[in-house]
This record gives sequence, C-alpha cells and structure tokens, in this order.
Amino acid sequence: MKKSPLTGLLLWVTLFLYVSCASVPFSSRKSWSMGKLKKTGPTVRLEKVSVDKPGGWISIEEELANLTPLLFLERGFLVSADPAKADYAAEVRAWEREYMRGWKTRQSIVVEVRLWNEEGPDSPEYLGTPLAAGRVSYQGKKSLASSRLNSPMLKTALRKALRALRLKPKIPAPEQGSPS
Repeated sequence: MKKSPLTGLLLWVTLFLYVSCASVPFSSRKSWSMGKLKKTGPTVRLEKVSVDKPGGWISIEEELANLTPLLFLERGFLVSADPAKADYAAEVRAWEREYMRGWKTRQSIVVEVRLWNEEGPDSPEYLGTPLAAGRVSYQGKKSLASSRLNSPMLKTALRKALRALRLKPKIPAPEQGSPS
C-alpha cells in the first residue's frame, strides 16, 4: 500500500492539534526566582490585602496576598516580615460590584496598590495619604474570581504604583532649627 504525502500531512496536523489543545488549560504559566534578580532593591512590608466582593472572597484575598510578594520580586523589591527592616509599606485592595446594562449583569472591578514610607497605614505617623498608588479598573463580563483577570490587574496596579514612586519628587527634610 502506497502512502501519500497528504496522509502524512494529515497525521502531523492531527498530532499538532491534539498537543496544542491538550495544553490550553495550562496556557498561563509563570515562575519566579531570586536568581533572576540582577540586584536587590528596597524592601516592602505587606500591611494588608482586602477584597470587597459579594459572596466568597476569602480565597481571592488569599490568592492576592500570595501573589503580591512574587510580583514585587519581579520588580526587584523584597517583601520583609520585619517592620524595622522595611523601606516601604504596601496595601492591596480589590473591589467588585455588579451592575445592570440592559438585561445583562456586568461586573465593575478595581484593584489598587498603595505604598507608604516605612510607616504604614496602621502606624501613629500615618496621615492618610500614601506616598504612591496605582489603580486599575475593569468593566465587563469577567469576575474577580478569575485568576486570569485578577493577576494581570494586580500586576498592572503594582507597576503603576512603583512608577509613581519613582517619579515622586524628593521632598527636602525640614531644617532642625529656626532662626530667631
């Protein structure tokens, strides 16, 4: 029996489709390593991660709390548990609201990252205004429960906060004595 080139091509196409379709659920892969850092930067203490979502939000809060140190690592920051050794304090907040557009229910999602100097929002020196912040919003059909949505949103909010931190002008320290 003769084999035609068309049969071989059909076999390869079928094999390609089988392999590519089998890997679709794992299409969003990422890894982090301290070895990838060229130099370590400032340290950050993660003060609080909060999620305001109707229904089950505890697992989303836990996922964001576990993902945030890795995203800081990606940007060259190390997350410290020791308050005395942290240069900055960070707070992550996420909100999800439902609203109606016509006959369809849509979601409005906001993820926000706030950065303070070493004294975080729980300290007595806290004045209410963060040193830098990044905020990302989304309106559509997806929910905050989707890791494919909350991970990129957190990453973008963190990137925006760190960019704002770099662009922050240096404020000179007040002078110790006043002339009489």
